Amino acid sequence: MIENKDYSLKIMNSILLLLSFEILTLTFQFLLAPYFESSYTSILLGVFIQATALSIIVLWLRLKNTITFKELFSLQLVSLKYIIPSIITIIGLLIVITEINTISFIIFPLTGVYLELFNDLSNVLSNSLQYFLAAVILGPVVEEFLFRGLILRGFFKHYSYKKAIFISSLLFAIYHMNPWQFLSSFCAGIFFGWCFYKTNSLLICILAHSFFNFISFIYPLLVKLIFPEYIFDYSSVTFIPPWIVFLGLILSILGVFLLNKVFDSKFVARS
Repeated sequence: MIENKDYSLKIMNSILLLLSFEILTLTFQFLLAPYFESSYTSILLGVFIQATALSIIVLWLRLKNTITFKELFSLQLVSLKYIIPSIITIIGLLIVITEINTISFIIFPLTGVYLELFNDLSNVLSNSLQYFLAAVILGPVVEEFLFRGLILRGFFKHYSYKKAIFISSLLFAIYHMNPWQFLSSFCAGIFFGWCFYKTNSLLICILAHSFFNFISFIYPLLVKLIFPEYIFDYSSVTFIPPWIVFLGLILSILGVFLLNKVFDSKFVARS
């Protein structure tokens, strides 16, 4: 990644950045409220609004710091040797995290609009196209540019890489604004942040994020094939067999081990 001494972030700056992003997003949503009447268009429109809000912030940062887009973001290609270990890690993480998340649904039962929303999101057969485009294609690009491209990159100027990844992942989890996705978002943020630190490229983060969301997208169907008795209904939570959770743990450890082997040890040092 090309470093620029004029661009850096501390925790308070990152919070202000996220608040600015949310204010811009809410403003555009208010102005375009009539177009949110259709559930089909509202999901995709929401992502495009986020992309617009992010573009405004990026333009402001470029003018404020007199840096180019190429200097602000790093999108160089990464080796294909990262792909298989990343897939193994993500599948393993999702199995373990999803099962742990099941406990959160027991501690904080879903009711009312939240129950309707989560069950709607899990209905991949009737809502596949719009959710796929928003969560698997467009959403990861916006979130990776924001959290790894701007926030984590800015943190590297002030904090150790471990602290920078931890804080940015915490903000990433809080950003999703519900206790049921906190753990999965935090763990995913740690993984994406580690990939960014090792490769200095947002591209692998975007690809990993997209695959993470894709597996989450089809997870109920996959588990149903292996475990026919499984009921994927947030009003009636069912645990999967322990051996599947154990398999997920093994895959996570194996994937991280393999990734650590293939990651280039000579990455750009950050002060």
